[in-house]
Amino acid sequence: MEINELLHAIDKDKALSFLQSLVRINSVNPPGNERLMTEYIADTFGESGLTVEKYPLDADRENVFLTLKGSESSPGQMRKSLVLSGHLDTVPIGNGQWQEDPWGAHVKDGKLYGRGSSDMKSGVAAMILALEAIAQSGIKLKGDLSFLGTAGEEVDGRGARLAIQEGTVAETTALVIGEPTNNQLFIAHKGVLWLEITINGKTAHAGWPDKGINAISAMHQFVNELEKFHPVHDKILGNSTVNLGLIDGGIAPNMVADSCRLTIDCRTVPGLEAESIYQRAEEISTALSEKMDVSYDLKVLNDMHFVSTPQEDPFIQLSADVLRETLKAEASFGGANYYSDGSLFTKENADLPILIFGPGHPDQAHQPDEWVSIDQFYDAIRYYAVLAIRYLGVDQ
Repeated sequence: MEINELLHAIDKDKALSFLQSLVRINSVNPPGNERLMTEYIADTFGESGLTVEKYPLDADRENVFLTLKGSESSPGQMRKSLVLSGHLDTVPIGNGQWQEDPWGAHVKDGKLYGRGSSDMKSGVAAMILALEAIAQSGIKLKGDLSFLGTAGEEVDGRGARLAIQEGTVAETTALVIGEPTNNQLFIAHKGVLWLEITINGKTAHAGWPDKGINAISAMHQFVNELEKFHPVHDKILGNSTVNLGLIDGGIAPNMVADSCRLTIDCRTVPGLEAESIYQRAEEISTALSEKMDVSYDLKVLNDMHFVSTPQEDPFIQLSADVLRETLKAEASFGGANYYSDGSLFTKENADLPILIFGPGHPDQAHQPDEWVSIDQFYDAIRYYAVLAIRYLGVDQ
């Protein structure tokens, strides 16, 4: 079967029904319950010519790994392995008012509504359906094509960490993450460091503040120094950022605060590693300790590396060619302010080319009445399928 025949053979009604079924599964994290997703995927595609493996994290949480094996490579020839990856969990529906049922997967005016429709069950469905389409076409790929569905991305990346630990992606030569990009090519995203700083002073009566050491005042000086940290600029991702996210200190207005805790969110870009920010926070805290006789504690709550694949990378150039071939669009090579499981994969293998491409607009992520364009979802299936064939090659 030729590629054009494969693309025309994709059953759009079946594809839409599969996406609706995924959206109707509540996999909100916490607690996750991704096993509901993995069991449905395994049951649906277990007889489709794909190898299905599940990797449990705990009772209700697990990864799923679907593989379409390629032909045997010749001795001395590098075997290519393309992994399409997406997370199976979603964020909660939130406190905002929904007009649509978050679990209804209702279709209206060319859009499918529901929690996870954009972030990122449409990407997950499109990736799996691309594997199935190739498997049923009879096209024999030279390399291995896989789908990795991960648990826990929205909170701590537990699924991606397990995949690395199990060696699931150890042989991967290129990776596509199906986060929502509006079907545009993203070749980078920011990293994040969540740092909790606790400063301990000495309490006293507010009438005699000089008898105490005010931890809030110390934290004020910490923030002033931290904000002198010059941002680093990246041509795709823009500037690194620091956000003061949470603060808590003191007990009562008539007492000198003996403790203050601040949590900051730092978005990193190429040229700025999380270690540099931590080191600067340590230097500021040490100087305050000596100046004001306070003690401090620094705790890393989250550390996800930025992703950045050079535009000149052969896989990225191929992805642009396929975009032109399948969607008649030119690549602009963008980036995202969010982070993904790619943060963990790139830290494990810095040479792994990573493309972020998926249906759904990034602005829809985590929003009430989240939706995805159905036509964009269909386009993503076609794109993933053609990219896999072009990258892995066909055994004639």
